[in-house]
Amino acid sequence: MKKILVLIGLIWSIALPCFAMFLDDSPEKYHKVFSTIKSSSYVDDNSITVTRYDPPFYIIQADVYTAWYENEIVSKMECQYFYDYDTKEVNIKVFSYQYEFNFSGQFLRSGPAGAKIERVSPGTNGMILANYLFYKCYNMEFYPGTRPGTSK
Repeated sequence: MKKILVLIGLIWSIALPCFAMFLDDSPEKYHKVFSTIKSSSYVDDNSITVTRYDPPFYIIQADVYTAWYENEIVSKMECQYFYDYDTKEVNIKVFSYQYEFNFSGQFLRSGPAGAKIERVSPGTNGMILANYLFYKCYNMEFYPGTRPGTSK
């Protein structure tokens, strides 16, 4: 019985690093905001900056990383979130370049990111990200009653 348990433990310890990625190695820097069956999204907390504070209008900029488990790729997007507190409307602009890495953090490629502004729909993962960023900057939820992030 002991040999079986030791064997199971050995197999488990060998398989465990296969699921590790560089985003999980630095939880003080990369905050996991949400996960789905196919992906997880993180925010680099050190990248969060307020670029407009003019209530009821706010702009928050941050680097968002999404881990795509199917392809074992991590994409990094430099994003701006535009908030209108009175109407509870949020828009997002992905600007600059989109960067891709493997799960070890090795750079793979980059490409233009489109740079168009899109509305964030309530009840979506984009809303969870927007709420998290607003909470980190102002210590209050943009969408009251929603949780601003999953872990940390």
